[in-house]
Amino acid sequence: DPPTGWLVAIDGPGKGTVLTLGIGMNGIGRGDVRVTIPFNDEFISRGKSAAIAYDSLNYRFYLLPGDGKTLAYFDSKPVIESKEIQTGDSFTLGKTVFRFVALCGSTFSWETTLD
Repeated sequence: DPPTGWLVAIDGPGKGTVLTLGIGMNGIGRGDVRVTIPFNDEFISRGKSAAIAYDSLNYRFYLLPGDGKTLAYFDSKPVIESKEIQTGDSFTLGKTVFRFVALCGSTFSWETTLD
């Protein structure tokens, strides 16, 4: 699965950690999810705490709520429905602040380069 973007922990227990996102739905959490948090932030539940979806048809990324007990926060507000995100946007999960960096978008997509 080629990368579509990254999450970079810019503050909190995992500061400096980079997590790779793939095509489609990317569940994020400390447990058995596609994007596993490899550091110990005990304020993040083991379930899917949030998700980032890459819509390869429209070249857009979305931050979605998870189904674990931890809430993600964007601009200090809980993520309870889908929110479009862009490169440079940050959100908080537990005690960790992640910054989103996109690779894919309107100027580059794996779907067009793999054909």
